[in-house]
Amino acid sequence: MSIAWKNTQGICVDTHVHRISNRLGWVFREGTKQKTTTPEQTRMSLEKWLPKDEWEPINPLLVGFGQTICTPLRPKCGSCGINTICPSAFKEASSPNPKQKKRGLGPT
Repeated sequence: MSIAWKNTQGICVDTHVHRISNRLGWVFREGTKQKTTTPEQTRMSLEKWLPKDEWEPINPLLVGFGQTICTPLRPKCGSCGINTICPSAFKEASSPNPKQKKRGLGPT
């Protein structure tokens, strides 16, 4: 509806939006400070917090970010531009920073 009729009725929450919103601490279960556990809880929490004019662009922004940087397994925190403000940065098994030199494992 957003694209065809310019009529945004809600936030589309897929696995990337759900994961990243929780990692960034943007969403909480109703009446708690616990992370959301379902996409529907995430949608409701985001819609309360995020201004309505940001509802449409948030999905494509977070999907691309989730596919390339903030991946489900081994997020690339070392390459992430917001790792200094992300509450989840470097807390999961991250991929190494590509700018760091790899050390040899063999004898020297």
